[in-house]
Amino acid sequence: MRTEQELIEEAEACQNACNLSGVVHCFDEAITDLWKIANKENKSTGWTNTHKMSKLFASKIISLTGEL
Repeated sequence: MRTEQELIEEAEACQNACNLSGVVHCFDEAITDLWKIANKENKSTGWTNTHKMSKLFASKIISLTGEL
């Protein structure tokens, strides 16, 4: 399992990606690890949903799909 900082760094690295499928698969794996951290630390769904990592991936997906 990756650390919270490693997950953020991975999400930052994806900001130059051009392959939506790759970003979504990466997000899937990353959010699984983030949930493990959340469960271990008794964090809420809101914490996971609004985490910097989640926002970075969501922003990139929005960018690649051209949607707001």
